[in-house]
Amino acid sequence: AISSREAPVLIVHGSSMSACSGTAPPVPALERTASHGGGHAGHRLMRSASRALREQSMPSLSEWAALRTLRDAYCNEAFDPASDETDRQLREVWGAAFPDEPIADTKPGKHWRRLGFQSATPRTDVRAGRLALDQLHYLATRHPRDLQRLAQEAEGLGYPFACSCFNVTQLLARFFGLYRTQAVMPVAGAATATTEQRKSFARLCCRAPGGPRSVLDELFCTLAELLHSTWRRMHTAKGLNLMDFPVVLRKVHQANASFWQRQHSDIAEFQRLLDESGTSNPGLGGMVLEAAGRIRAALQCAGSCAGSAAAREEQISVDVVHGSEVELSVMPPRPRPVEVEAEAVEAAESAEAAEEAAEDLDRPGRGLR
Repeated sequence: AISSREAPVLIVHGSSMSACSGTAPPVPALERTASHGGGHAGHRLMRSASRALREQSMPSLSEWAALRTLRDAYCNEAFDPASDETDRQLREVWGAAFPDEPIADTKPGKHWRRLGFQSATPRTDVRAGRLALDQLHYLATRHPRDLQRLAQEAEGLGYPFACSCFNVTQLLARFFGLYRTQAVMPVAGAATATTEQRKSFARLCCRAPGGPRSVLDELFCTLAELLHSTWRRMHTAKGLNLMDFPVVLRKVHQANASFWQRQHSDIAEFQRLLDESGTSNPGLGGMVLEAAGRIRAALQCAGSCAGSAAAREEQISVDVVHGSEVELSVMPPRPRPVEVEAEAVEAAESAEAAEEAAEDLDRPGRGLR
């Protein structure tokens, strides 16, 4: 059910430099007064204002240079499937995903499908230049624990992790116009970046200590996490299969496009992509999880003290803030019976306080900061 054209895109039955310089010029006043000479002068002022607004939304020279650096030095390098560099990258990606199962070479084998390649020969899935493998390798070497978790969980969730990461790379390069040649957009009919969105991205590329490449690579890592979490949540709630992959990828595209509608000053702000999608909320989410865990522990202990089956480890799902699901593993102690009721009451009060906080954040004009 999966086909691909010139890029490693999952298509299901056709579904598919330094600190920035300069400041924006002031916008001239639009009032037409006698000193402006009447109508003609007013029209000239309006044209001047329009031109100033356009210039304000256009990337500066240094911002254009940052985009050019990505396009010329990173995003359009040819992929050599037979190179030693390719072998090294594939081995290191595998080693990060399955550290207890080292491989000595990259010869074809069914084991590559465990990592989420479509083919037993992983090189054949890299079709639009080496950028896709470079970014997957970046995730493996800079965030190895994250890659291990994502790859191993994806194996059980029924989606091909490596090829999905290649789709994220393709989405970013097409969205920001970083390819020199035409390439398939993995989200059918999706818009590319507006001038304002491209400027916002280029501005951060100028400001980031690691330069443009670090921005693109860390953005890739964040969106790979977002795709995984979105798939997991929807798969659990709706029983998705691979035919639904375009729906999940479209949500990732929409989150990325929305994020760049405003300016950002630090790569750390990428966390907002996860927070605003409901994927991650360590503050309030932690309150809810703690309260839920305490309630669960108290109830289990109460059952144990009443003579029911001994408390045992079991999995429970808890909705956190925006409906995302988090797995909890609980193995509570056995308090004395007199402590059970007080603990349950205290836990329930904590849960109620957390719920009220969540409702307060959802009111108009409020939100996570």
